[in-house]
Amino acid sequence: MLWKIFSVNDINCLNDTQKYLWYLPIDVEIDTQKVKFLSQLSTCKNSLIRLLYQLNGKCELEAIVARHNCSPQCTANQFRCAVFQL
Repeated sequence: MLWKIFSVNDINCLNDTQKYLWYLPIDVEIDTQKVKFLSQLSTCKNSLIRLLYQLNGKCELEAIVARHNCSPQCTANQFRCAVFQL
């Protein structure tokens, strides 16, 4: 879609456009929302929610951050910055 708006075909130019407009590919946007959600679960005051996070969410969070070479303790905004290497 960006190539139509800006009339460019160079992949490097498109990547730079995505980077500076903070326009993430949909799979990375979904991962960002998952990181945000799972981070909130990990700090929830409800012990049952934290138990569910420990059983399922922690593994998923670790897999997501490993896929994008980020720290498991990063916030959603830090995750976005790390994906774009800002």
